[in-house]
Amino acid sequence: MSLVNSMGLLCLAIDRGANNEVGRTKLQKMIYFTSRYLGWQVGNFKLHYYGPYSRSLADTLQNAEGILVNETVPTIGPYEYELTDGGRTFLEEFVHDVYDQTLLQRTGQMFSALSGWTKDELELSATLDFVQKNTPGIERTALIDKVSNIKENFHREEIEQAYDRLSEWKRENNVQ
Repeated sequence: MSLVNSMGLLCLAIDRGANNEVGRTKLQKMIYFTSRYLGWQVGNFKLHYYGPYSRSLADTLQNAEGILVNETVPTIGPYEYELTDGGRTFLEEFVHDVYDQTLLQRTGQMFSALSGWTKDELELSATLDFVQKNTPGIERTALIDKVSNIKENFHREEIEQAYDRLSEWKRENNVQ
């Protein structure tokens, strides 16, 4: 995917999640889901401490800072992002120029929905999804066991709730 498309997708995620404190972790996970289920290509995702992570997406965010995106580092809480005036103009042009308006609409809807999830819900759901994708045929219990071992700082009940929420989200969005 081109840098222009990566930056456009990043700006769209920030714009659609503006009311829900979208920090670095949430951005990574929201874009992971659009990459996985809508076909956006933003680089390879690998399992990392907070779940699926793309180094190239992190680089894109870093390159956009100060030009398209302003980053705020609060004393407490996650990093926060907002579009600059240049970022808003870039996003408008990106939205206008994207050839597949249906894909763009589905992406915006996905970002709007996922931005309402907490960082922890996104982290657990993306990790469950990533492990499930890379372990074909894994059953629910085995998947939850595996993610419980990976995510030792979470209780099994939280992982089970994330599994249920992810399953419901997949049904609602007709993705598998």
